[in-house]
Amino acid sequence: MYQTLYDLKINDTLLVENINLDFKMKQRLLDMGLIPGSKITCVFTSPFKDPKAYLLKQTVLAIRKEDALQIKGRKINDENSISR
Repeated sequence: MYQTLYDLKINDTLLVENINLDFKMKQRLLDMGLIPGSKITCVFTSPFKDPKAYLLKQTVLAIRKEDALQIKGRKINDENSISR
């Protein structure tokens, strides 16, 4: 079952499988290392839940809700196995 990046709660991790953004934004995220197969963890939620902060390869990224809803994958648990 797919989830969006925005669906994550703090300390949840997503294994990225699909990025469905416009070319410019997608390219920006790809350049920062957000590629299919990468793991990204929610580390902070702003008071109004937009944007949220995510940890990706020792870098914290703030991603707006409208963009996070277009990044999909599978939530994984702490043991790095896919949750069901």
